[in-house]
Amino acid sequence: MARNKRIDSIVEALEGYHTALDIGTDHGYVLKHALDQHYIKKGIASDLRKQPLEKAKNLLKNYPVDFYLTDGFLSIDQPFDIVVIAGMGSHTTIDIMKQRLDIQADFILMPHDHLHIIRAFLCDHGFVIDYEKIIEDRHFYTLFKVFRGTMTMSEKEIYTGYHVIIDDTYKKYIKKMIAHYQTLVSKTHSEKQTYFKKIERYFMEVLHDIHD
Repeated sequence: MARNKRIDSIVEALEGYHTALDIGTDHGYVLKHALDQHYIKKGIASDLRKQPLEKAKNLLKNYPVDFYLTDGFLSIDQPFDIVVIAGMGSHTTIDIMKQRLDIQADFILMPHDHLHIIRAFLCDHGFVIDYEKIIEDRHFYTLFKVFRGTMTMSEKEIYTGYHVIIDDTYKKYIKKMIAHYQTLVSKTHSEKQTYFKKIERYFMEVLHDIHD
């Protein structure tokens, strides 16, 4: 059965909730592992595509899970206290969240690009980042645990992270981001180069703070 560090990190973050809504559930592995470990009591699986949802139904047969072939929150007509949106781009994740900005549930997000866009959106729309966790699973991924509330964030935090769990994986991630922006600086000129230098400096400062 498919299992990886990304799935495990999401499952761990579900512990203590009652009903998890997994948007874009794919094959249903997150809900299965969470239910197997008794981290949650019930699951709701939604997916835009019929084939993955059918695979999730087969995997989760006889589990307390309801299934919806739908786009994001659309058609979901029952309560939940935690939402998982993982494996999508930041713009898609934001589009889904905008469907129901009235929802008071907590969120677990794992977008695969443009993390600064997600952070800025959360800051501007009444969300608080409880913590961020960096996961290395061939590539680096960032898990956001989010709840409703108010937060302020500096530009540096928008790019480098907010309430990030500092461990060896995070340090490796920071070093990789520094190298990434150094490459961009070497390949660009003018305003773009100035912009990339600024972001590189932010990550350098974070690395310096960690070592202190």
